[in-house]
Amino acid sequence: MSNQADCYRIVFCESSNISKGVEAVSKNVNQLCANGWKVQGGISTIKTGPDSYKFFQAMIKD
Repeated sequence: MSNQADCYRIVFCESSNISKGVEAVSKNVNQLCANGWKVQGGISTIKTGPDSYKFFQAMIKD
């Protein structure tokens, strides 16, 4: 059985631009999907300042 840390991952990106942040998260998610990872839920976005956003995507691997 795999170590639990090997089965769950959070993709994270911080950006001052929503479109660029989503693009960066999508790029990382697509790379992980190509290696057998699957998305778990949707992208979470937090506005942390006037021009600051954080993006998160949970990923799992069977």
